[in-house]
Amino acid sequence: MICPICRTSNDIGVRFCRKCGSSLQQLDNYTDYVGASARASAFLLDTLVTIVPTAFILWIAVGLSGIRILIILLLMSWVYSAALESSSRQGTLGKMAVGIRVVDFHGKRISFGTASVRYFVKVVTLGSFWYLVLVSEKRQGIHDMAANTYVVMDGPYSRRESTHKTPRWFGVYRE
Repeated sequence: MICPICRTSNDIGVRFCRKCGSSLQQLDNYTDYVGASARASAFLLDTLVTIVPTAFILWIAVGLSGIRILIILLLMSWVYSAALESSSRQGTLGKMAVGIRVVDFHGKRISFGTASVRYFVKVVTLGSFWYLVLVSEKRQGIHDMAANTYVVMDGPYSRRESTHKTPRWFGVYRE
């Protein structure tokens, strides 16, 4: 979480900023955990940009069977998702276009291993636990819970301005 007052990066779930001491309890309004609609849009964009053209090329140009195409697509999709989610951009092309990113518990970039766990849990469950994104407090799917990750707003859609004002008396106690 980024403090709206001093812009210091703090761990997700803390109540006060570690630098300026301002209350971060209202950051539920600031750090927007992403729900199902933005995630579905990102997934659709990723599918249209990467999977569909690749499958079409493998089918037409190479003439592979359906099973081989699925195995190649699974491996390509894994490397694509894990590499981009663990990169400095923290998201796939679809996530970047929608303005969301994947972070760990501390609000930092995830590792390739964590991104891989996230991807394979999504594949093993066949995406059947997407409804958890709708009902969980921090909008986590089963794959996010397994990898201890969060999907948050970033880019032009995130709130960069303060959601509350620091009380006038705060400066007196700070010094």
